[in-house]
Amino acid sequence: MKRLRNVTVPEAVALALTIAVVVVILFGAATSATAFGAFNYGWDGTADLRAVADATTDSAVLGNTSTYDRLPGNGTLAVVLGPSEPYTSAELERIDAFVRRGGTLLVSGDFGPGANELLAGIKATARIDGTVLRDERNHGRSPAFPLATTVSESAEGRVDGVEGGIDGVDELALNYPSWVVMPNGTDGAIMAETSAYAYADENRDGDLDDEESMRAYPILTRESLENGTVLTLSDPSVFINSMLDRGDNRAFAQALFSASERVRFDYTHSGEVPPLVQALDVIRSSPLAQFLFGTALVGGVVLLRKCGRDIRDRFGRRSPTVEDIELTESEIVDLVSKRHPDWDRDRVTRIATQLAARRSGHQEPVDDDP
Repeated sequence: MKRLRNVTVPEAVALALTIAVVVVILFGAATSATAFGAFNYGWDGTADLRAVADATTDSAVLGNTSTYDRLPGNGTLAVVLGPSEPYTSAELERIDAFVRRGGTLLVSGDFGPGANELLAGIKATARIDGTVLRDERNHGRSPAFPLATTVSESAEGRVDGVEGGIDGVDELALNYPSWVVMPNGTDGAIMAETSAYAYADENRDGDLDDEESMRAYPILTRESLENGTVLTLSDPSVFINSMLDRGDNRAFAQALFSASERVRFDYTHSGEVPPLVQALDVIRSSPLAQFLFGTALVGGVVLLRKCGRDIRDRFGRRSPTVEDIELTESEIVDLVSKRHPDWDRDRVTRIATQLAARRSGHQEPVDDDP
């Protein structure tokens, strides 16, 4: 192994810092801190949900709403979680056309206006009320974490208008949820609801007041729009990393994804998509971008190899030995004598003679034993 004798402490520190900075930049460019973000690995992100989709079906993250124009309707599930920015009229038209040609759209929100604006923009009838629900009897770690009982086929008769259910899912673990309002006379179905002991905490005081009554509240509904389907979920926290393994939330996600040939996560209006993810999406969708990226990659490899050679030359050099120095035999005698003053003159002369002979083509070993 080559010795790195010429590496100074400042150079080593600079190299380590450079590597650390590159790693941090790449990590920051590929991750997100946005709530419900597909590339957010924190407690409030949905990176684990994206992994479930990847393991279940063909899944991807949309980088632009124009992708809806190219998505097949039948067999495609588009997921919108907690939209925080309004969609434009043109974007709503794209989503509406996607649903009506056979696509399925899952819209999930709780207290912001984004989800309701999207639902109204595609002329769906469901709305999210925006009031937080509590359940003093059927809940997780506190009444603010109520449990929703999903409606299965065996319990189809419990709720008017329910068609089918979600097999293998008995309850959804919620986290400060709201509830879904379905106007009377609409052709919608309740897919999941709270227990009859839930109440809407209108004043958010954490108590069941006289003007607040207990009943079952819809959490997940389904309605048809021409050939497509809109699912409205009043708690996107069902899918976050910290909640995915509570209740049957993971099984619920798997059931949704396995029923589709492809799943597309629409985070275009739910905060920023990481720049590295945006760049990869552009490369995948543009032949010109693919050509430019390939050219830059080849150039980068060439440059990296050159830099590697320079670094190898700089940091891999060893200190010269007596055999590397072009000296006469008498100069070798003087140099060896200075390095080994304890050696006798005969031994020094013998070694110098052998080194000189090696340079002249005689490969005799150098005898430096006492």
